[in-house]
Amino acid sequence: MRGTGGEVARGHAERPPDLATIMAEVARQLDQPDTVEDQLSTVLDAAVETVPGVDVASITVLHRDGRAETVASTSPLADEIDVMQYELDEGPCLDALRRRPFLRVDDMPAEKRWPVYAPKAAERGVGSQIGLELYNDQRSIGGLNLYSLQRNAFDEDTRSAAWLFATHAALAMGRTRQAEELKTALEGRKVIGQALGIVMERFELDEHRAFQFLVRVSRNGNIKLRDVARRIVDERNAPGQVRS
Repeated sequence: MRGTGGEVARGHAERPPDLATIMAEVARQLDQPDTVEDQLSTVLDAAVETVPGVDVASITVLHRDGRAETVASTSPLADEIDVMQYELDEGPCLDALRRRPFLRVDDMPAEKRWPVYAPKAAERGVGSQIGLELYNDQRSIGGLNLYSLQRNAFDEDTRSAAWLFATHAALAMGRTRQAEELKTALEGRKVIGQALGIVMERFELDEHRAFQFLVRVSRNGNIKLRDVARRIVDERNAPGQVRS
């Protein structure tokens, strides 16, 4: 997550971590099963590191009985803001689950759509927010919540990146999204899509497992996900590179 000692260490590193060594170590971990909670935490951590403007993130499930529950988050602030929306029965998180699959708040202190929630969220430091639907299987609905401490933190690039992580969070929870949505998300992050293809071929993984592999390499090496993807693609395209 942001603001950690790892981020400072990156800035002072004399050279980038040895990506090949990190990838080899992660490859040895591939057969170790992850829990759903581990996978969701991995996806959320990568979203915070990769999606422009995002400071904290969470995943909400809206059960058939109407009860909303946070099943994963990156910080206590995300939990607090989620619960605030549940208790007030108001906010982008719930509206993305009940009414519209994508909602964006650019300036929380000036927001009028949620007259009770918005001022309270702004008081706790939230400047911008995105809520989007992960899945709807008629038993429950899942949503991804992205929060920024800055106003006007998100743009259209944020939207395409958010869908990428929403897709993989849904897959981690055993749900599937339409193939076209995944294709669009990957096109929105072309270099990540290219790196996914390389990892799928090299380690004989499906798309979801390949994404989890990239995220683990990012986390283990303390390297941003897009930088991991770029280095994998650059190494594959280097002159004289032998393709398996």
